[in-house]
Amino acid sequence: MKKAILLVIAVSISVCYAEAQSVKYKDLFFLLDTKKYDDAEPFLRQFLKEDKNADHPNANFQMAMVYQEKAKKNDVLLETDILTANIDSAIIFYRNALTYIDEKELKRNDEYYQAYKRRDIRTGKFGIKLADIQFDLEKKIEGLNEQKSKVSEVVGYHSKMEESYGAAQAKFKSIYGESPTIKALYLRADANTLKELEALKADYVHAVENFDKYKSSMGKITGARYDQSLIKREILDYKKDGQTPPDYRADIINFWDYGSWVEKSAKIMKDEIFPLREKVVAYDRKLTALEKTLLSDSLSVASGLAALSPKLIVDQLTQYDPEPLPVAVFSLRDAELKYKSLLIDHKSFRDSINLLYKLDVLNHSLNALNAMDSIVNILIGKNLQEESKNYQYFIETQFESVESFQSFVKSKLDYAIEQKRAKNYDLEYLVERSRWLIDKNDSIPLFKITDGKSGYVPLVIDEDRTTGLYYSDKGSVQGYFAKIDETRIPKSLVKFDLDKEYFNRENITNIIGKSLADESGHIYYVIIYAPKPEQEAYMAAISKIYSSDGLSWTKGVDLAAEPVNLLYDASSGNFIVDYNRKGINDTGTNGTLTPTSLILDKKGNIKE
Repeated sequence: MKKAILLVIAVSISVCYAEAQSVKYKDLFFLLDTKKYDDAEPFLRQFLKEDKNADHPNANFQMAMVYQEKAKKNDVLLETDILTANIDSAIIFYRNALTYIDEKELKRNDEYYQAYKRRDIRTGKFGIKLADIQFDLEKKIEGLNEQKSKVSEVVGYHSKMEESYGAAQAKFKSIYGESPTIKALYLRADANTLKELEALKADYVHAVENFDKYKSSMGKITGARYDQSLIKREILDYKKDGQTPPDYRADIINFWDYGSWVEKSAKIMKDEIFPLREKVVAYDRKLTALEKTLLSDSLSVASGLAALSPKLIVDQLTQYDPEPLPVAVFSLRDAELKYKSLLIDHKSFRDSINLLYKLDVLNHSLNALNAMDSIVNILIGKNLQEESKNYQYFIETQFESVESFQSFVKSKLDYAIEQKRAKNYDLEYLVERSRWLIDKNDSIPLFKITDGKSGYVPLVIDEDRTTGLYYSDKGSVQGYFAKIDETRIPKSLVKFDLDKEYFNRENITNIIGKSLADESGHIYYVIIYAPKPEQEAYMAAISKIYSSDGLSWTKGVDLAAEPVNLLYDASSGNFIVDYNRKGINDTGTNGTLTPTSLILDKKGNIKE
């Protein structure tokens, strides 16, 4: 019923305005008195626009309350300007009301001020006092001014919080832009980085402080509808964390904890990175000192290198960089010094007649060169310009500039390439030379050869001796025996005549040679044999050779079967050719028993 009455009043007032008739304030007051400010405001505003109504006491009073009610609905943070404007407007109209409401107004329109009606303690009568209204208006004005001040304080702290945190985040992003990996952040850190971190931390601390002040101030504003909390999130992943902005209007505001991150990062830089740089330079200087010793005194520094170890430095560096540039430089210099020390340790190897020793030195030299070449190629494959930024202190201290460092790496590459070329050439020559026994005009191969180009055809190639066939240009055939040592110059080279009928080139694939030495290595027996055509027997030449005196005798013999084993009886001096070590006698074609062995005495006579 009440809503219907209000609707009728609002419609009737609207009709009056539409017909350009003056609205009666008593009708409008009914809406205002029931606090239907949204419905009444347009009419009240229009009412006060008329010159004759501008100083209407209650209309000004009611308009002040309209603005005050509107201010209560405004969001402190999102509608700050509107809120302030509504408060200012309310204050203006309250001041107008304070000016216009007097005793005359109260006597004429006391029904407008029934809210102030109270019993007089002295007389006991109910009434409305001007002083009570004036006091209330003054308190309202004072309260609104105080509210305006609180809003300004809240918004100020909130703005400072946003500004400080925004500045902190901008600094974090700037640092990330300059050093997009944790590796770059730590390894490129310097005094300026520490200053940037401190500035970042200061902004962050201000942001947190201003949040605390903002929250405290907001709590003083009645009905502000904000009760926010702050969560500090730890930066765990440098690549992902710290970049997203917070929602400053959310119930829970998330701040990246730049303060803790700065403290942790700065501590690592001061306690680990900066001292580590000095260790890196100190180690490289030790290598430089060894290099100077090697170059100036022509002394090997192999023992000095063995005493050095960069393990602790490597372990520390690899926490931040899996492939540290200085470690590659250490390895390169180490490989070069080992190579040059090896050459000094074996500087006389070129004059040695020991081919195996020379080969061993060359192989070790090439191993050292290959290590050096491998490392220098790793360095060449890196972006040295970019990598050097991570180790600026090391580069500038030890090489003066990135360009000088690049020249250093290039020079080591050129050196390794040239040395490898020379050493490979020497190695190729020595490997080929080690395959031959060379005595004056004789070149005896130490490998199987059947192409007929060489007069020598090896049948036996052992570690310390070789035996085979020698075909001369004159068409004769001989057997030969030679001892092998590291010089590849034949010792005890002995030749003995063979039967051309059985040991000719055309029959070379059927010819077999064996040799035997006594325990002292003083006496050697050589047997060369070939099957007789269409027979089970073999034709053989057996030679006895002394390492000191050469050939003792050569004996042509028939073998009843292919030799299984050769034996030498030191007590009797007998040489035994075993046919069958198991002692089984085979019956031949003529019904006779095949002997199990052939025995020659020390003078070459066959023993029955």
